[in-house]
Amino acid sequence: MTNYTFAVGPAVVYGAGAISELGGWLDKLAAKHPMIISDHALARAGVAERVQASLPHSQLWAGVDAEPSVDLVSSALQALREGEADAVVAVGGGSSIDTAKLACALATNGGRLLDYAADWSSLSRPGLPLVAVPTTVGSGSEMTRGAVFKDPVHHSKLVIVSDHLAPRAAVLDPTLLDTLPSTVTAATGSDALTQAIEGALSTGANAFTDAFHLQAVRAISWAMPRAVADSQDTEAMGAMQQAAAMVGAALAYSGVGAAHAAANTLGGAFPIPHGIACAVMLRPVLRMNASIVPDRFVPVAAALGIEGTSRRPPTQVAEAVVDKVGELLTSAQAAWRLRDFSVPWEELKRVAEEAHGHSDMSTNPRQPTVDEVLSLLQEAW
Repeated sequence: MTNYTFAVGPAVVYGAGAISELGGWLDKLAAKHPMIISDHALARAGVAERVQASLPHSQLWAGVDAEPSVDLVSSALQALREGEADAVVAVGGGSSIDTAKLACALATNGGRLLDYAADWSSLSRPGLPLVAVPTTVGSGSEMTRGAVFKDPVHHSKLVIVSDHLAPRAAVLDPTLLDTLPSTVTAATGSDALTQAIEGALSTGANAFTDAFHLQAVRAISWAMPRAVADSQDTEAMGAMQQAAAMVGAALAYSGVGAAHAAANTLGGAFPIPHGIACAVMLRPVLRMNASIVPDRFVPVAAALGIEGTSRRPPTQVAEAVVDKVGELLTSAQAAWRLRDFSVPWEELKRVAEEAHGHSDMSTNPRQPTVDEVLSLLQEAW
């Protein structure tokens, strides 16, 4: 028997029109000067303004234009200070939410992001109160106590994990996703799928994380093709939103695996969105892990809707999972290759060396050598 700790942090508010409850949450937080942090695209699409309409006294800063970096977080922090914000509503995908988390933390703790990445415990004070409103279906950042940002020196991604980063609530309103481009749904949904499956196979998995991850796989397996095909399919988009939040709640306790180790390394060095990098790496990593923990693939197979798993050896079930994942990604228009995103073949060796030492690799069922990681990247190229 394995001992473990599990906790669900932010409250979840779900449903069509759920943003109407934002005002009540800000009242609970005693916020007088809330600021909305969002991105350029959501501002242009009118989504950020739809959220602001439910908070008539809020300010809007739509300055997120890329994945979080030291400079981007500094800009968000400056906006918070100039607006004298006492609470934040993050509207967007993982980039907006992580930017908001980090800016909220720096607003009360001061200091440098790079120092906190080196010593998480030094983040000693709660950040400004934060409510997350996700408008993509993948990162799960609305439920986590971590945030990722780019290291400007080493061109890699760093993470900070602290209870002080967790949002107070996650408001999931599928009607806010009605203009989400299919490519974004496919990419962010692939991130959620990868997190869910890697979390279920992880050496850190437990009964509670399995419950969240396997339910997420069930939801994604039927909803993702529908959501990609029609962003106004509220039922499918809502299922994807909930799945992403479930995965976000569980992954900090289970960990992920080699696909994420490679994806995070790739994203730090090349212009490849995180979810796409996950989708590219998922099948090669699953094939590698299939011979190590085939029994762990059996509940994943059931969650994917693969029939007859009880009548086949676990190794065959694991192979069926790899095939089913390929079919799912193809049906959701997510069958990419690394070369589609200008990742040079000659750079794969360097990526393999960095990915081999990434913290996400520690909970992968098999601990590969650098050459084995290189083989995975070459297979994905």
